[in-house]
Amino acid sequence: ERFPSCEFDLEHSQKESERRHLWSDYVRGAFAAVQKRCSSETLLGADIAVASDIPVGASLSSSHALVLGGALCALNANDLTLDKREAVILVQEGEWYTGSRTGLGDQATMVFGRRGKLFCSPVIERDGISPRYVSLPKGYAYLIIDSFTEHHLQGDERIDYNARVFAYRAAFPLVLAAILEDGAGREMEGCPIGKY
Repeated sequence: ERFPSCEFDLEHSQKESERRHLWSDYVRGAFAAVQKRCSSETLLGADIAVASDIPVGASLSSSHALVLGGALCALNANDLTLDKREAVILVQEGEWYTGSRTGLGDQATMVFGRRGKLFCSPVIERDGISPRYVSLPKGYAYLIIDSFTEHHLQGDERIDYNARVFAYRAAFPLVLAAILEDGAGREMEGCPIGKY
């Protein structure tokens, strides 16, 4: 009931004002972004079933994960590959399709993240995606907290979200500097870019 099945085609892409803000808009946005990147190709469609244990609307990037999953489905179904940097930007464009003006941090972390490392370059620009990592100082722990509150990236809430993206961009360098000062390992090596 909450996530009804749907069907769409890219030829009849809706204007943002006409979209119904369904979960499927994130998958549609992913396919539209792949089609834009691969404009010389006519994309094949796909039957997709989605399952996830990421809480929806809890600021844990469930929508980014859905767009990334949709993009990977589109690429795989059409035997296409994409540079990982391009994948990060593509996921942002897929999310922008829904009207949310997200940054690149969550997408970059999903694409380039490493187990046991803090991805320390999420405040990135489209032309300068350069993965770097640090190890947390001794005594620090990773916590992922579900507040059991839910937000929707629609209407006024979308404006609030876009303001939080701006605040995050300002705060992250300060947090990174604080943990480096507290003894975080400076493992600033890059990462092989690879392809999806």
